[in-house]
Amino acid sequence: MLAVATTLDNTLGALLIGTLIAACLYGLTTLQTYIYFSRSGEDSALLRSLVAFLWILDTVHIVLISHTVYTYTIIDFGNFAALPKPVWSMVAQVIVMGVSDAMVRGIFCHRIYLLSDRNRVLCGINVFLSIILLCQNIYLCTKELELDTGSFSTFVPLFYANMSTGVAADAVIAMTMTWLLMREKSNMNFRRTNHVIHTLVLYSVSTGAFATMVFLGCLISYAVAPHTSIYVAFLTNLSKVFLNSLLAALNSRQAIRAQMAGAADMLSVPHWQGTNDGLDSPKEKMEVPGTLDLAALRTVNSTSSGSDFTTRGEESAV
Repeated sequence: MLAVATTLDNTLGALLIGTLIAACLYGLTTLQTYIYFSRSGEDSALLRSLVAFLWILDTVHIVLISHTVYTYTIIDFGNFAALPKPVWSMVAQVIVMGVSDAMVRGIFCHRIYLLSDRNRVLCGINVFLSIILLCQNIYLCTKELELDTGSFSTFVPLFYANMSTGVAADAVIAMTMTWLLMREKSNMNFRRTNHVIHTLVLYSVSTGAFATMVFLGCLISYAVAPHTSIYVAFLTNLSKVFLNSLLAALNSRQAIRAQMAGAADMLSVPHWQGTNDGLDSPKEKMEVPGTLDLAALRTVNSTSSGSDFTTRGEESAV
């Protein structure tokens, strides 16, 4: 394979493009966070606090990226020898990204725990991968601060391991949630319910697919051009893609509940499902974002032979 020559286009240029994309995604994160808080009055204080803290981390992340670009393009302007050396803000933003991603994965793991009827093994696999990825991020960042330019090759295998773990963690989360939802769909013969579950499956797949594609882009670009900054353009946007996926899932709950307005007594598209594990609202049970009250649906399905929900009754809380 021919080596890719190092130029300003694929070093500072790639870093600048990645920062511009990150700024756009930060704007989208801010908009989605505003929409969430305008609709989340019935969510628990803990969930609202987690979303607020994730937005703060995302703000710190974009500030650190901007500092990195400023350092390379203004402070070290014309100093090409400074390009291979890591700036402290570049290392710090990877740690912030790792913490943010771990929190988002933790929320998705909690969803898996509830959807799987509290299957600790299934949830534990996803938690284990998330913890391993966070530890790898912190270890690589601390070691990178000690590196000189010539010794970075020592940590190339660890970098590949870190990216591979990221791909595996996101793919496993998406596949697990998809399998759990499809399992519920196979137990039901209601068209409208299956349509909503199909929508939830699409959200689950897209959540892991976007993050996995960014991880793969980072991994492939580094493998093809390790002496450039092309992979950094992907790396700086990992946490923003993942966070926006979570916020999209949270903000979609109202639209999904509206789809089921004709069967309000038979369906519950809750705010966030939970148990007395620290994620409950003091006034009402917190429920999985964008998911159905699947236990109630299985009961209805076992006692009804219709092809759609037609019974009306007491309005359910959604």
